[in-house]
Parts: sequence; C-alpha cells; structure tokens
Amino acid sequence: MLIQVITTAIALQASKEPTPDSRRESVVRTHLTRKTPPVSKPWTTSEANRSTGTGFIIDGERTLTNGHVAADATDMLIESNQPPRRVPAEVEQMTHGIDLAILTVDGPGFFELHPPVRCAQELPQQQG
Repeated sequence: MLIQVITTAIALQASKEPTPDSRRESVVRTHLTRKTPPVSKPWTTSEANRSTGTGFIIDGERTLTNGHVAADATDMLIESNQPPRRVPAEVEQMTHGIDLAILTVDGPGFFELHPPVRCAQELPQQQG
C-alpha cells in the first residue's frame, strides 16, 4: 500500500533523478508492538501483537508511513536496509482520514546514511 502512495502521490525530482539504489536507502521497515483494546471492553487491554510495515524518510529527519501501521503502537523500531540497524521511533503526527503517520526517530547519525525522498515541485500528470 505504501508503495502505491509513493508512486502516485510523490514524484521524484526530474532534475536529480536518483538511482534505484539511492531510493532504497530512503525506505525503512517498522517493527511494532501494539495492544488494541477490545471494542466490547475498552477498559481492558488485549495481548501484545507484533507486526511490521514500511515507510520512507522525508525532510526534517522524519519518516512517513501509513496511519494503520502506527495505530495503537506501544513500542516501535525503524529498521534501515543498509547497514541493517534498528532505532526507536514514536508517532509525531497521525491522521486517520488519509491513513498517514509521521514518525520521529531517536537514532544519532541515522539520517546521515539515509537521505529523504525528494519531492517534485508539481503534482504528476494524471494518466487515464
């Protein structure tokens, strides 16, 4: 799903077209632990579930992922591809209406090796 967001909502700069390898450095995996309260008993908590998702690095040393990936997370780690490294993260902002979440990462030096996805100044042309 997130790949669809990347390819349809964000166009990479044409003037500095990144290589496929440099794009990979901007993609991260999220590892989450969540406890979702049961709908019938919201005052209780369920057992912890573990799940994963994907995201990508954006300007401001932040990561963008889907809102449903980060929802109800009690613990969250962001994992980079090269070199493999997991660092703690937390939700900075979330909007359920468009299913997006912005995460902050607590990992000194993490963003030096992982550049943000570059966005175009104009929206891409809709193809029919």
